[in-house]
Amino acid sequence: VHYRIESGQFFMNATSDTLIIRGVLYVMMELYNGLAPEEIAGYPINCLAACGISQHFTGARVSGIEGISDSVFRFCTESAGTTGFLRTT
Repeated sequence: VHYRIESGQFFMNATSDTLIIRGVLYVMMELYNGLAPEEIAGYPINCLAACGISQHFTGARVSGIEGISDSVFRFCTESAGTTGFLRTT
């Protein structure tokens, strides 16, 4: 998972070997990419709960996706107001 702030906008690039997780990551990228980090930091969401699909995943997968969501929120909170910032996790 790679995060960056470019010209005041958040961008995320991520993939997974597992097709279903790759799909969830794609949804996250569609939700977050291009937003200001302040927007994301001000409205943290749980992607799986928001989509209503968390009951279809194993506990380990839910934990992993929630961990990525938490990481996005922390990154955006730390980098709010900056024009350039990069993190790879």
